[in-house]
Amino acid sequence: MAKILKNNYHIIWIENLRAIATLAVVLLHVASQMFYNFGKVSDMHWWASNLYINLGRFSVPCFIMITGALILGRNYNWKNFIKKRFLRILCPFIFWSIIYIIYNLVRIIYKDSSKLNLNFILEYIQNKLAYGASYQMWYIYMLIGIYLIFPIFNKWIINSNRKEQQYFLLICLLNYLIQYLPIDFLKTDVNISFFSESLGYLVLGYYLTNNKFNFDGKKRFYFLILISVFLISYLTICIDTYYSSIIKNSPIQKIKPWDLLQTISIFLLFLYIPYLNKKIRLLSIVNNYSFGIYLIHVLIMDLLAKAGLAYYSFNPYLSIPITFICTIFFSILVLYLLSKVPYGKYITR
Repeated sequence: MAKILKNNYHIIWIENLRAIATLAVVLLHVASQMFYNFGKVSDMHWWASNLYINLGRFSVPCFIMITGALILGRNYNWKNFIKKRFLRILCPFIFWSIIYIIYNLVRIIYKDSSKLNLNFILEYIQNKLAYGASYQMWYIYMLIGIYLIFPIFNKWIINSNRKEQQYFLLICLLNYLIQYLPIDFLKTDVNISFFSESLGYLVLGYYLTNNKFNFDGKKRFYFLILISVFLISYLTICIDTYYSSIIKNSPIQKIKPWDLLQTISIFLLFLYIPYLNKKIRLLSIVNNYSFGIYLIHVLIMDLLAKAGLAYYSFNPYLSIPITFICTIFFSILVLYLLSKVPYGKYITR
């Protein structure tokens, strides 16, 4: 498998997993709109959001693990790597950031014409470029950070052995878990999540893909184990989120150890289960536009809400999945049409 990954970017199980993670992040964002109304809506309706949102918690960690599986451990011409990778994400990122900024500025000025002045507009643009033109854009800033340190970090991966990689993952895991232990003196106000989570997931994706376990003859058994781990961690997240929200009297969506189990289990499912290593047409379409879907879906969600379709349109157990399906459909439709425009491929994929 390691040899295949080093010579071929088009690996079916990874493409299928990327598509599922893309669908999951859209579902998470659709459901999160009601999630933050904890205490303002009935428990039954809020639980609809809680159930859907926690199905998508693995999405971004899976994106990072896929990146690690695909690009770590290879020898690169670094000038070409940086140029190719940055152009691939910066062109669509800049384009859609401009679209979000213009769209939101028009909305703000339409509601309050006094905001139509150069100082406000420049301050607004500066703020959005610094913190993200839309809330999902934080991932792009994180990805840029990974690419900037990648030449140094990848050299360590190439020269390190399995034990050293395990040690790094153990340090990341301990740092990840410390924040949940009831021992205050071990905690710090310094945010080191980039180290423990972003780089940790990056190396974990590489490690799991390049150090395969021998599941021959036991795939059905391990399939049941992985499905069980995913479902148990999913239900634990849902219950923990609910009771944590009751204690704090506000919605709590903090990442916890159960998220790690959920992410690892679904990654291993796609890595080891043969059925998930087959071309599935719908997933292939989603995979082809995955980056574009990630960038555009929040805009599509807002436009659908203005047209009368959102999580609150009717019973959330139905309105959330229907809004999700429509968001995916119109995102792909817009991206497909844009891809037919000259140079459109540079902003859609």
